[in-house]
Amino acid sequence: MKPIKARNYGFILLGVVLLSAIAGIFLAGPLRNIAICISAITIVAYVLLILMYWRCPNCGELLPTTGMWGIRICPYCGQRLNENTKQENSSSAPPNDTSDVPPPSP
Repeated sequence: MKPIKARNYGFILLGVVLLSAIAGIFLAGPLRNIAICISAITIVAYVLLILMYWRCPNCGELLPTTGMWGIRICPYCGQRLNENTKQENSSSAPPNDTSDVPPPSP
């Protein structure tokens, strides 16, 4: 997963944490406990997402979380985060070559 996509998923997870925390404030009884559990599980998922995927695709360094909304270039190697790496390009399928296919007959 590309780091920009991981960042976007992370912000969605933080939104879920915020909503379930707010719901936990206003709910009572077992529903409050469920909202707190959802918040806790979502926080763990967010931390795992950042640790696993918020890395530079080129050098593999963990990217800084401060100012993560505006980061576009790795501060360690200088590569843009939305570009494909050599590994992704070599593993992709070759483009379809239709030069040897005869044209359809009328």
